[in-house]
Amino acid sequence: MMRMLAISAVALVLGGGLAPAAPVALFGKSQPGMWELSGMQGARGAARICVADLAQLAQVEHRGRGCKQKPIRETAASVTFTYECSAKDFGRSEVYFVTPRNFKIVSQGIAGGLPFSHTVQARRLGDCEPKSAPSRH
Repeated sequence: MMRMLAISAVALVLGGGLAPAAPVALFGKSQPGMWELSGMQGARGAARICVADLAQLAQVEHRGRGCKQKPIRETAASVTFTYECSAKDFGRSEVYFVTPRNFKIVSQGIAGGLPFSHTVQARRLGDCEPKSAPSRH
């Protein structure tokens, strides 16, 4: 609880609340598409996700959730995000640029009230496959 309050306080001080995040220059070196995430603790293998916004890569533990995200530090080779999904789901991730098709992600936080810590490799595989239209019979 105290950690969540501290992260929330930092987000408020640095960004004035829950305003939309500014574009991250680091992600201009790459592009959205199908990405493979490997190295997740407890996973049987790599996960493949279709990413429309590269900032989604910062939420490896909370993929697909509508979390409030804020970049808090950016350099030419990395960006650090904090994000909050709920009182029991939040995190901090550092995304490191390796190549335009490869990022290293170091993420830690709380998921479902329990701590997590991951070091993940994200590799772009190509474009997302279009969703097939439902058949009409």
